[in-house]
Amino acid sequence: MQSSVVLAGAGLDLDRLAHIIAAHSDKGQACPDLCCAILMDADVLDMIGAMSIAMHISKLDGHSAFFFHDICQILLGREMEYCAGQRMLLNTPAAVAMLDQKQRFIGRFAAQLRRELRRTA
Repeated sequence: MQSSVVLAGAGLDLDRLAHIIAAHSDKGQACPDLCCAILMDADVLDMIGAMSIAMHISKLDGHSAFFFHDICQILLGREMEYCAGQRMLLNTPAAVAMLDQKQRFIGRFAAQLRRELRRTA
């Protein structure tokens, strides 16, 4: 059975669904459709937080003497700036609250890492 038949059978408006999928990558554009706005926000938020920490760590040389210091610098600098820029792209108050929570998590993680580095130096 074709997926379009299944979706139409579920009562979904296929034209609306196609528009939401096509428009969700146009960050910063107003989307009057709430489902589209939510999908846009989810797309912005999905790689921020623990995911962004893991991505940054994976890109660094784990054998470097400055490995942990570099992580702190990246998270407190570039990642916090990135989060601030992404805030402008969000459409819903719930997404802004989620971004705030993720940004606080990144800040707490970097601060804890910095404290641990000071204890070992």
